[in-house]
Amino acid sequence: MKANLVNPREHGKAWQMDKDLKAYYATVVATPNGMRTVARLYINATRSGGTVYATLYAVNHADMIYVRGSGKATGGGFHLPSAALDTAIFEAGFELLDDGMHRISIDSAGDEAMEKALVAVTRAMGYYDGEVMVVKS
Repeated sequence: MKANLVNPREHGKAWQMDKDLKAYYATVVATPNGMRTVARLYINATRSGGTVYATLYAVNHADMIYVRGSGKATGGGFHLPSAALDTAIFEAGFELLDDGMHRISIDSAGDEAMEKALVAVTRAMGYYDGEVMVVKS
């Protein structure tokens, strides 16, 4: 999976602090100047769990690129966090691509797809070299 930053923007709501935090993801890259946190993802939900929110922040301080996007997903029977993240990625200005360079969606694709998308976003922010680690709590 790859990502392109086609329209960098800070769009959508900031982190939904009034909702229950369900998960936090961060990508960390080893650079010659030390470790860098590039992307942060907050997954929140209503108390009933029927609505899930994703807020994505990504930064490259050296190139002064800062993006934010948010998304939400409702309903049942599918993976709400990946559906919300898919919207947040788009709202931040990224497009996700498969190896054949065709646009793809991670809507309802699960945790593994979310982690791959976060790595792709990190690479699209300009961190092409170095190992990317996804930390989840």
